[in-house]
Amino acid sequence: GIFITFFIKAHQMQELDKKWNSLEPDRKTFATLSSEYNIFSQEALAIKDIVSRRVLWAEKLNKLSLDLPSGVWFNDISLSGANFKLSGSAVSVQNEEIKLINKFLDNLKNDPQFYAGFNDLELGPMQRKALAGYEVVDFTLSGTLNENK
Repeated sequence: GIFITFFIKAHQMQELDKKWNSLEPDRKTFATLSSEYNIFSQEALAIKDIVSRRVLWAEKLNKLSLDLPSGVWFNDISLSGANFKLSGSAVSVQNEEIKLINKFLDNLKNDPQFYAGFNDLELGPMQRKALAGYEVVDFTLSGTLNENK
């Protein structure tokens, strides 16, 4: 009884080994495809991340425009690494340029869609000048972004 069972099991094991060996080319193909899929998946995630950042900046630029009080305009906007810089000017017939600039900064800081991803956003030095018979105040806003945004 035991020997018969042993021979049957040994025969079944040989058959399974033959099947396993016959599947070797398919296993190699699967491993190659799996490896290629993982590479493409990583590339797809990287592209998705880049696209999400671009959309984020499109939204932020739109919010900059929407949060801009009348009488304030941009001269330059730049981003270098995590450093954000905006230079602009303000004019007011009521001589409230500083108030307009502070309102703009408050609008940005209180706008969750714009301010998301910023560590800080600060007003730099301001400079008054005459332009076409009006007093204009030039200003700079600077901030740093979280590295992952």
